[in-house]
Amino acid sequence: MSSSSRLRSSRIEDENFPKENFGVTTLALVPISLVFELALLFLGIILYRENLTLERLVAVGLFFFEIPLLTASQQFFTDASGTLTVATVSIPATLLGYLVFADFLLIFIALYRWWDLYDAQRKVKEVTAGP
Repeated sequence: MSSSSRLRSSRIEDENFPKENFGVTTLALVPISLVFELALLFLGIILYRENLTLERLVAVGLFFFEIPLLTASQQFFTDASGTLTVATVSIPATLLGYLVFADFLLIFIALYRWWDLYDAQRKVKEVTAGP
């Protein structure tokens, strides 16, 4: 193979897949709902570690919103031959059961931490109020 044909073939590949459109070719690697699942999970964990009762209660709500996202089918947007298509994949039932169970554990931990803080604040108010 001559160097001019090798150079020409690499130029054709570069024209078909320009570097500025690299993100479009990797679009189907991560499902869209995974971004929201991770965002709700990390935001919930951050909030239930805070010292305000409202933040901990919001964390419980975020963990509840996580369950419908886990049970829904994961959707991938792909560009197949110029047509934008949606492919769906479901999490296997065994793994889904473990993930939902772990989410319920996080909910109970967040509820316990919320009640513990609420109870401690109530006791402080009773002590400072006096007889």
